[in-house]
Amino acid sequence: MGSVFGKRYDPTEDAEEFRVLNAIVKEGFELLGVFNWSDYLPWLSYFYDPSRIVAHCEALVPRVRKLVKAIIEQHQLKNQHENNISDNADFVDVLLSLDGDEKLNEDDMIAVLWAIFCVFYTAGDVSDVYNQLEGTEKLLETVAGRVVSALTSQDFEGQSEPAVHYKHFS
Repeated sequence: MGSVFGKRYDPTEDAEEFRVLNAIVKEGFELLGVFNWSDYLPWLSYFYDPSRIVAHCEALVPRVRKLVKAIIEQHQLKNQHENNISDNADFVDVLLSLDGDEKLNEDDMIAVLWAIFCVFYTAGDVSDVYNQLEGTEKLLETVAGRVVSALTSQDFEGQSEPAVHYKHFS
């Protein structure tokens, strides 16, 4: 999150802002995963929204706008004294520094920042899952290596491979 908004959220120090941000992100991802009848029956959306997706989105958008707009305003205040982008600038600073035809209006900037933030937010979760899988793979390799070394050790009287004995039932 730090590379997008320029701030690392500490749950102990920024408890309220962190809680709000997590709630907004969670609600947004839940809305993305809700089954929507209108996806399969487009004409239904003219009469009825059974999951109330439109109402939930209409309630979520102002909260997202308020949060991201506050972050943009913090950056604008910070950058009033600086004319150039510093070496430790984040994505908000870069967007604010655009001039001419490249300059984004506020709504576009909010949309871009929120989309990039969501990508980074999910990428963090994906990397955590990947790191856990990588750790599990290393653990399995270690266990497998120890099992193989135990099976090929001197417990089998110098044999390089253990002798397998089958029990026959008659």
